[in-house]
Amino acid sequence: MKLRLVIVLMVAVFSSLVVVTGGSTAHPVSLDNIVYLPIVANSCITHQVGAYLSASRPVISTGESITVTGAVVSDGCPFVGAPIFYVYSDPTGILQPAVAIVVSNPHVPPSKYREVSATFMAVGEGPVTFTLSISYMTSDLPWNFADSSPIVVRVLPNP
Repeated sequence: MKLRLVIVLMVAVFSSLVVVTGGSTAHPVSLDNIVYLPIVANSCITHQVGAYLSASRPVISTGESITVTGAVVSDGCPFVGAPIFYVYSDPTGILQPAVAIVVSNPHVPPSKYREVSATFMAVGEGPVTFTLSISYMTSDLPWNFADSSPIVVRVLPNP
């Protein structure tokens, strides 16, 4: 039974190798020129980038400075290239400068991170919300963006 099935399958395979061209002339396909390509699954095709932000102190007084540190984390597979860090403070006018832009030329390898810091001077008072936005490049897309969760710092009047 198995032998009959094998013979039937072999006949079907060999009959499918015959290619009819033009009229009724049949030419067999040469098995010498068949190339078998391996199927390779790319297990690393997505990028997952995280943006994080922290402040050196949660409360400062007018006239004092505060350092805000931002980080980009590459949790995915491709490199994160040419990250540009934008640290925003809102509302404007309480801290100078209102926006800090830091260019970090080195790329971030997979499963690594890169940190940058920006210093702000308190010239007014009130709560200030900081956010971090990062633009970066990967091999699959020219420009991508990641945003941090906001953090709040309180600026008190100088005693």
